[in-house]
Amino acid sequence: MTEAHERFEYNSNREKLLIPEYGRHVQKMLEHARTIEDKEQRQMFVELVVRLMEQMQSSNSRPTKELTDKLWNHAFMIGGYELDVEAPEDVTIVKHQGYVRPPKLEYPYHESKYRHYGYNVQQLIEKAKKMEDEEKRTKFMTAIASYMKLAYKTWNRDHYVNDEVIKSDLKRMSGGELVIAEETPLDFLQYTNVRSNVRSKSKRSNNGKQRSKGHRRRKK
Repeated sequence: MTEAHERFEYNSNREKLLIPEYGRHVQKMLEHARTIEDKEQRQMFVELVVRLMEQMQSSNSRPTKELTDKLWNHAFMIGGYELDVEAPEDVTIVKHQGYVRPPKLEYPYHESKYRHYGYNVQQLIEKAKKMEDEEKRTKFMTAIASYMKLAYKTWNRDHYVNDEVIKSDLKRMSGGELVIAEETPLDFLQYTNVRSNVRSKSKRSNNGKQRSKGHRRRKK
């Protein structure tokens, strides 16, 4: 072992912290308490450590019953339930059975290759696959593809994307079930947005002109 290893104690070589929120010093003090032979001194020492733990947990001058129960139970747990001291009369020590890792949450898997289209697109694709009416299904998947094209342009404004790329992606994402004809354009949503913006601008312009005329009439 080198001189550096002798001087420093690395975390990887240290004993695992049972309750990290109290730190390593509290754990070492409670481990030391088990080595104190005199019962009275051991009792006083553990009580002092619990007070230290209380200061770390709360700034209140009077600890609550709930906090006292928690601190003493934690102290016994850190001490490996071998402290051989008396807890306060109104505190019940419940032996901890060990940390039980909660079950791992299963998150839905999304192909990262197509994440720029968004997760909602995959849900729409699944809905289209279940449609029995062929005409409605064709219109719906065309709308999906048109939305995918808009999403692609938003994600990568500097990159041109043609309809064939979108249709190919839709086919792959649907497992080959949604196939759009080659001659079908995918600018439906884009044209709809343009017409909507034009109507909105025209309406605002007309409203402005009407207000202006009304203002001039009032002046006369």
